[in-house]
Amino acid sequence: MVAPRIQNSGAGTVYVPELRLPAPVIPTPEGEEAKQPEAEVARQVAVVQSVLAAIKGTPDRVFNNQQINAISDDAMNTSLYNMLHVLVLVSGTSPVATLTVVSAEGLDVAVPDPNGVKTITTSTAYLVAVPITAIKLKLSGISGSFTAGQGFTVIVTPFVGAGVQAGFYDYRSTAVLHRNAVAAVDKLTPPVAPTLAGVTVAGGSLAFGTSYYVAVVAANRYGETTTTVSGATAPGGANNALRATIAQITNAEYYDLFLSTDTAPKHVLRVTEAQRAAGGQCTVVETYAAGGTPGAIDIGIPGTGIQTSAVQFTSNNAFTPALVTPVSCAGASRAHLLVKLAITDMRSAPSLIIVPFLLSQLSGDYYQGKSQTVSVVGGAGQSLMQDFELDVDGASGLVCLIDAIAGQGAAATIYIETA
Repeated sequence: MVAPRIQNSGAGTVYVPELRLPAPVIPTPEGEEAKQPEAEVARQVAVVQSVLAAIKGTPDRVFNNQQINAISDDAMNTSLYNMLHVLVLVSGTSPVATLTVVSAEGLDVAVPDPNGVKTITTSTAYLVAVPITAIKLKLSGISGSFTAGQGFTVIVTPFVGAGVQAGFYDYRSTAVLHRNAVAAVDKLTPPVAPTLAGVTVAGGSLAFGTSYYVAVVAANRYGETTTTVSGATAPGGANNALRATIAQITNAEYYDLFLSTDTAPKHVLRVTEAQRAAGGQCTVVETYAAGGTPGAIDIGIPGTGIQTSAVQFTSNNAFTPALVTPVSCAGASRAHLLVKLAITDMRSAPSLIIVPFLLSQLSGDYYQGKSQTVSVVGGAGQSLMQDFELDVDGASGLVCLIDAIAGQGAAATIYIETA
């Protein structure tokens, strides 16, 4: 078997193995004894057998009547092959499972083939391109009823076929409309300054003749919003606390409160949305106590923590990826973001920044990727429609959020192709 060659077929790049078999044995004239030594015949047979072995590997029974989720113990060496034949035999009542062909190189990432992740409900056979050097198989999401001797049996056979060269893949999936005419950022709305009133609480220590500045920041697990500081307010009379009435911010998980005599007040307390809604008190720094009135927190002590002038509060980082429907990246190594910015006219400069978030297979959380600034109409070659490539490495899902958008009538539309 000689080195393979790459042949361009017009429909894509095809990996074609080129075989060179030994010359055939020429028959001897009738009545004459064959002159070819037995050793030569044996050599030619061995060559043919080695060629066939190079084309098709040994079948491997990876799972046998498997009834629970599992990943194969041993990796299969696919460095000499580019395809995998997968045979699945299924028995039981209402059996369902997901069979994934993953990289065995410590990545646990599905191979970039449409059949790399497959839902199995009945016996089936199919092919998977394996442009990597070693693979494992993973059965997950198994459900159904099984008796002894039933379950999922998986037999895989590597082979060389008209497919992809190892380490290479060149197809894109059909584009999926991900975001359509989005005109606003995908973040929590920053809160307005809280409404303040002097109150008396047990343990309060604010001075009635001293003015204090108060601010609130809305937050979720991804970050904080910006903030607006209230005007200087004194508790007044014999009061020893300020009641800060805080408006609910949709989808906020937490609220950080700031109070001190500084124009950029210091952090005093974090409350959850449930605590904000119920109302509460704070007379010890960073300590919440029940009480007060619903929708308000009675603060009776100056804060000592970070100030609102800190860099963390100069931009809104409270992204909301869970509010956007993700695009599946199962079996893909990268994604192409086809971004279009539509504007009404050029009376103001258009701009767009998008931020990808990848859905973790393990934790189920979203993790921010690298921001993509779409430079539009700012110079030669800057189109309103652009293609960005992003590594996704088999993440469960991908969402593209709007970090910033500007321009007259600006609206962003995003299609996603995986590969």
